[in-house]
Amino acid sequence: MKGIRHERLSKELFRLISTIYTFGIGDDRLSSVRISHIKISNDLSMLKIYYDYTDKSIKKEIVQELMERSSGFIKNQIAGAQIMRRIPQVTYHYDATEDNASGLDNIFAVIQAEKRKSYYDDEYEDDDYFDEDLDYFDEDYEDDYDEDDEEDDFDAYDDGLDDPVDEDEEI
Repeated sequence: MKGIRHERLSKELFRLISTIYTFGIGDDRLSSVRISHIKISNDLSMLKIYYDYTDKSIKKEIVQELMERSSGFIKNQIAGAQIMRRIPQVTYHYDATEDNASGLDNIFAVIQAEKRKSYYDDEYEDDDYFDEDLDYFDEDYEDDYDEDDEEDDFDAYDDGLDDPVDEDEEI
């Protein structure tokens, strides 16, 4: 059974199972479980449920055992929804995608820290590096500014236009 009907049934099962684990399970230890995706076989006899959980104080083995215990409840809910004639065999698999992603984030953070450290160690070995820039700036500024030059450069330039005159000012 491939095609549109299979995809529609998979989406409906995913929605049903996610809702059950979010709102319908009475065990508080399973309240942090999130269904990441499901796979149903072509003959509809096997249903694989992939999950992860946010409460890391509970061991992975205990959550797996609790999930397997809840399979009867899940089968009853699927039967009650009447979306399938035959109820599939349910298996549970831990989805380690989030764990792998956080591990990669940690690795990238270490690499960035090492890059920053090596950059600052290599480039700025001298404490006087920035002081040299300030000295250069001061010398350059002194060359451009003469205190003896009192004449304004804008007044010396004749653009052919009259300067605006205030009406209140007497001529």
